Amino acid sequence: MGMPEMDAARNIELVRATGCTILSVDYRLAPEHPHPAALEDCHAALVWLAAQSQVPGIAAKRIGVIGESAGGGVAAALALLARDKQSVQLACQVLIYPMLIPPGQSIDAATPDPRTGRFIWTRASNEYCWSANLSGKPVERATIAGLAPDVAGLPPAFLAVGALDLFVHDNLAYVGRLLRSGCSVEAHLYPGAIHGFDRMVEAEVSQRYTRDLVDFISRHLG
Repeated sequence: MGMPEMDAARNIELVRATGCTILSVDYRLAPEHPHPAALEDCHAALVWLAAQSQVPGIAAKRIGVIGESAGGGVAAALALLARDKQSVQLACQVLIYPMLIPPGQSIDAATPDPRTGRFIWTRASNEYCWSANLSGKPVERATIAGLAPDVAGLPPAFLAVGALDLFVHDNLAYVGRLLRSGCSVEAHLYPGAIHGFDRMVEAEVSQRYTRDLVDFISRHLG
């Protein structure tokens, strides 16, 4: 899980639909390389990409970050890190049902929703993933988007999540934080959709999501 080849075909389709260039980062994976290894690798790739403005198809002032699930959490944290380091001025961030916050601090821990987390990405899956990612080490709150004390000054955000996704309440809470901080946010809540719903490409809800995604990327990076 987690290698760039997993999404090669979908990235090609997104390139065709938007005309954008996509750099898919082969970042180090947990548990062998726990947090913040993936975030550091993605930031290094982002800085490298921004320095390639002389390469055809790369516009340093029109760079965004995108990720889904665990990668969505990395993308959200990357936007924060780029802001804090003042390394790259991002044009947008695209967060697809992002994994934003450890289970113990999740809204679900305090008030579990019996409708969510039943399919694909369960509470057991989430616990395992976070335990591998953190490996029992203390973390700096600023490097985990859902724990970050300050989310002001971030680029325009697109966030998509299904109503039956385990992450739905944390995702919507993050949308609220972004809005209160003055950030531009386009949020999409898809009724009846589960974690990974967009992989079911024949479904009407997945096609609607794809149209929303392509429209946002085209407007901010086209």
